[in-house]
Amino acid sequence: MSNANLDFNKAIGDSKIEGVDIIKDNMEVLLDSVLNEGILKDIPIIGNLVGVAKAYGSFRERFFLKKIILFLHNVSSVSQQEKEEFEIKHLTKESDKLRFYEKLLIILGKCDDLDKADIISSLFLSLIDEKINTHKFIRAVTAVEKVNIELLPTLIYRTYSRNSDNAYNIDVENELANCGLLQFQPFHAENFITRFGEDTGLRYYINETEIGQIIIRYHNYKRQHR
Repeated sequence: MSNANLDFNKAIGDSKIEGVDIIKDNMEVLLDSVLNEGILKDIPIIGNLVGVAKAYGSFRERFFLKKIILFLHNVSSVSQQEKEEFEIKHLTKESDKLRFYEKLLIILGKCDDLDKADIISSLFLSLIDEKINTHKFIRAVTAVEKVNIELLPTLIYRTYSRNSDNAYNIDVENELANCGLLQFQPFHAENFITRFGEDTGLRYYINETEIGQIIIRYHNYKRQHR
């Protein structure tokens, strides 16, 4: 496993981050403390990213560090034993483990909003608690990374079917469908919403995909007390 992936893997479940007071909307203050006062530097991946952020000082490095800190804090309830049990059961080969953490790290790196890192951490907790499997987890977090963050609430609260004028919003539906979160079909099925094409007048039907339903269900997943 590469050094970055190994450090990221080791940091998940590190108890040192659990007691840190982290407020998503005030991450810049925490980041300054991390960079200037050295808090959390003993967590390998954070220590390495601090070095990179100090060396380059760009928004990109600072923002990536924010996302990693937020993710690790949100999943700090996962114990090392739970993580090892998950890996033994679902990532049996070293190559499987490498690909999984590499994909997760890359996806977090691509996220353009802290809210996406927040949702991905909730999905990770649902994975550890075996609410979803690794394949669906990767598909779900990939969709979260790709979707316009402004549209996620319309999926989560199922308001994608209406715009401000209370009319059908086909542009929103198409964008969510392009991210794999909604599906269209020409025939009726249970729980599908009926639509009529504006240009053709043809009837079609729309509903969330399985991945869309996973995000709706687990976007704010909270673990039971352990």
